[in-house]
Amino acid sequence: MKKILAMALVLCMMFAMCATASAADAKIKIGMVTDVGGVNDKSFNQTSWEGLQALAAEDPSFEVNYLESKTDADYQTNINTFIDEGYDLIICVGYMLADATREAAEDNPDQKFAIIDDSSIDLPNVACLMFAQEQASYLVGLVAGSVTQSKNVGYVQGMVSDSMNLFGIGFITGVLEACPDATIQQYNANSFGDSAGGRRHLPRCRRHRHGRYRGLQRGRHLGHRR
Repeated sequence: MKKILAMALVLCMMFAMCATASAADAKIKIGMVTDVGGVNDKSFNQTSWEGLQALAAEDPSFEVNYLESKTDADYQTNINTFIDEGYDLIICVGYMLADATREAAEDNPDQKFAIIDDSSIDLPNVACLMFAQEQASYLVGLVAGSVTQSKNVGYVQGMVSDSMNLFGIGFITGVLEACPDATIQQYNANSFGDSAGGRRHLPRCRRHRHGRYRGLQRGRHLGHRR
């Protein structure tokens, strides 16, 4: 959350330098658009929103709001809602919003955007916020490899993408660092928002007698963690 707060502050200061002067009492409005994982996903969406809430609590000159995306079709609609309402900065959470963010940024060159977990947009009005996610998942893998007794570890990946693959690589590396002869099983759920679908992988983990398994995905991980 502190990282999101710090980045939001930096972004606002950076964008303010190139913005036209406004009334002294005007609030800086920041809108956040979630991906389909929702604002309570215990991951990027939730920590981003908590960071923005902390920013607004610390500095009352900021006004923050969010719109949840239930389906992919909501991305463009939610972004356009914030544009129409005159938000100074629109933060799009997750690489799945990349196409919608790029289109909106191209159509609205004076609107400032940020996108989390995507680096594919090269536009002057878009800030791409990336993280070394493989370092965090490495630590999780290190713990799993340290505590497994069966030397058989499984994990469930949400979607297949470069970003999610880095999560998996970090996790596998951590497991093998702690337990070099461990067997690692991977399952791809192909969704971030279907917790019930995530739980369907649990019997497969049990059949393979995984000592530890981990859901490397947003929104769904509560269905996997044991």
